[in-house]
Amino acid sequence: GAMIETPALLFELEELLDAFMMPVFEGKLRDKEKRAHNVQLFSRLHTEGLELRMKIISSFSHVLIRFVQAFSKILPNLTPAEIFFRMKCSMGILMTLAMEPPFPKHTMPLQTELGPEQLAASMIAYASAGFRSYPDPKPNQGDK
Repeated sequence: GAMIETPALLFELEELLDAFMMPVFEGKLRDKEKRAHNVQLFSRLHTEGLELRMKIISSFSHVLIRFVQAFSKILPNLTPAEIFFRMKCSMGILMTLAMEPPFPKHTMPLQTELGPEQLAASMIAYASAGFRSYPDPKPNQGDK
């Protein structure tokens, strides 16, 4: 008989974000000792200049390209540039969560710590809302 070709499996957005964000969250953010190393790495990336940053980013650029392709299948209305921008915003969420404590207590008196499970779920929900949003093609530039 004829071979029946099955369409490529499309992941739901939340599942793809889980694959994109959770390895860093699981490996680094839950473990206090690893979190300290993460903060040092992020600090060096921001202070030691472009060369180190490019070396580290280029070492996993092939992974980022595959994620851009996967997000493009789920969100075909977004350009690859827009998808990559949203991926960078999602990475920013991880960097912010890696800081310990996130804000000095006196500046955030209402701050309560979420447990790891709730934090992970909230992180994915927040990122997926960002990926699903559509920017205003002519953003308000202020009164002219």
